[in-house]
Amino acid sequence: MDCSVDKHLRILHINALLNSGRIVNPQILAVNFHVSKRTILRDLDDIKEYYENAIVWDMDYQVVNYDKKRQSYRLMKEANI
Repeated sequence: MDCSVDKHLRILHINALLNSGRIVNPQILAVNFHVSKRTILRDLDDIKEYYENAIVWDMDYQVVNYDKKRQSYRLMKEANI
């Protein structure tokens, strides 16, 4: 990844990975994007906030969940109650 990748492009790329069903590891993303792990965690917080505030048109919504065992994140569908 190019060092000049800005926040918006990073977030779009991470979101695309999550939407494709990939499990993303913040440390690996940090190395790939040439940023700190903390920067990636802030990006993931922004993505999580987006999904928390997204308008739900169907019965399910998506959430970004942390897998402590893998120390990674993934996008999951949850029922809208």
